[in-house]
Amino acid sequence: MRALTLLPTILLLSACGETEAPKNSGFVPPAVAPAADPEPGCYADTASGFMMKLDESAPGTIRGMLRIALPEKDARNGDISGVRGEDGVIRAVYRFMQEGISDSVQLQFRQAAAQPLELRPSAYDPATGREYPDTSVDFSRNGIRLQRVACAGL
Repeated sequence: MRALTLLPTILLLSACGETEAPKNSGFVPPAVAPAADPEPGCYADTASGFMMKLDESAPGTIRGMLRIALPEKDARNGDISGVRGEDGVIRAVYRFMQEGISDSVQLQFRQAAAQPLELRPSAYDPATGREYPDTSVDFSRNGIRLQRVACAGL
């Protein structure tokens, strides 16, 4: 009787130690495309303190995050969203926190093929107390050019 009780236990234990690969049932998993690096990607300009991560999930629709840490100023951390126009200019709204206060500002960027992302200079309207993109000057006047960087750490 004792032998009959041990036999199923021995068979069960020997089956658990089986290392042979299971036979192919004919099931083929669907192919999964590798994740593409989103355009425009991650950018930074260490001299100006700009660090930006953007995703163009739908053609012409830009979303991401932007951190501006100017020397001797409180940092601005927030989200950026906008559109890329037919002229290649990104027109975006940057919503951020600075010194515990929420605010927003309009920004414009441009990028020629294989070139840094350039920020259009801002002007200040004393009547409203708001900054706005100064379309009367060229992008290159500002001097803030964000280079493409690895996204790790942003």
